[in-house]
Amino acid sequence: MSKKRFNHSYVVIFVIIAVIAIVALSLKGGNLQGAPIFMSEKMRVKNCVDTDSSNDRYVKGYAQIGIARYSDYCRGDKLYQYECKSSSKADLTARPAPCEKGCRNGACLR
Repeated sequence: MSKKRFNHSYVVIFVIIAVIAIVALSLKGGNLQGAPIFMSEKMRVKNCVDTDSSNDRYVKGYAQIGIARYSDYCRGDKLYQYECKSSSKADLTARPAPCEKGCRNGACLR
């Protein structure tokens, strides 16, 4: 009977890709823009909560449904603000808003 040999090259390729992904995330500040952050069960909310319901472009806020928290984020000179349309996740949207003086860390610059 012949023994099947384990091909170590797949493991090496996987490790290299994982290292590249970790380095890329750390260079971006470790935050995937627009991606939810999952909170602990103690922080679960019953309905959709929007910390910036007035949609002030100069204040970073977030919207949370259950344990999923979605923070406002910048993409270029546009701010994407999450807002609750209802208590359902399907009604959570990220509304784009232009920032005349630029955008940083989830808020327009003054």
